[in-house]
Amino acid sequence: EDAQDLDALTLAKSYFDLKEYDRAAYFLKGCCSQKAYFLYMYSRYLGFSGLLSLLQLKSLSLPDCWIKDFFMAHMYTELQMIKEALQKYQNLIEAGFSKSTYIISQIAVAYHNIRGFSNLLFGTVLNV
Repeated sequence: EDAQDLDALTLAKSYFDLKEYDRAAYFLKGCCSQKAYFLYMYSRYLGFSGLLSLLQLKSLSLPDCWIKDFFMAHMYTELQMIKEALQKYQNLIEAGFSKSTYIISQIAVAYHNIRGFSNLLFGTVLNV
């Protein structure tokens, strides 16, 4: 499957690196490999609004593995679904990624977002 999709995957990766997410997704339509499917879904997520991506999350059928948790945790953080993101990061820590600086920094971002959201609500209530 990977060899069959190699040309499309290489072209899509080039567009992805240029932040041309819609074009990357376009060239991955019809590809069968798991790598192509992952890049297709991630490109669509980055190319569309967060709400549309959230709807697609419900139908995402990637195999259960650690890379799916990385992807889902990142998406949850971006969509301000902090509780869900923190649970995914905890799963990754338990899976053996406890020394990952990426996970540690993403957990910090999640807690920062909670604090920022709390300050926003608190300021709104008090009209500060």
